[in-house]
Amino acid sequence: MNGIEQILDTIRNDADAQIARILSEADETVRTIESQAEAARRKQADDAEAAIAKKASSQKERLESLANLEARQIVLGAKQKCIDEAYAVALDRLKALPPEQLHALGGSPETAIRLVRERTMTDVARMLFGDLEEKK
Repeated sequence: MNGIEQILDTIRNDADAQIARILSEADETVRTIESQAEAARRKQADDAEAAIAKKASSQKERLESLANLEARQIVLGAKQKCIDEAYAVALDRLKALPPEQLHALGGSPETAIRLVRERTMTDVARMLFGDLEEKK
């Protein structure tokens, strides 16, 4: 080998070494980018999953609250119906009272029912039926 061939060989060897180094660096860069991209994808997926879970939890709480409200409204409606029925029965009984008893309660069924509304149910029972203890 003469001098030019040795120089060319050295240049080729240096170029091959440089190519190998560049390829190795490129491979490392690709692995780093892929790793970062995978980490970003995982974080995005985790964030999305957390947001969905939070939204689902919030929606569940709203639905439970709405269901509880509806249940309370149903119970309240049932209680109101019972009260209305009790007052209707009381008014019917007041209207059926003899005039002297009705006069003792205020003179008219409407006045008597106003008095009934102002008293407890125990007081109403005593007004309509007398003292329950005495009847025993």
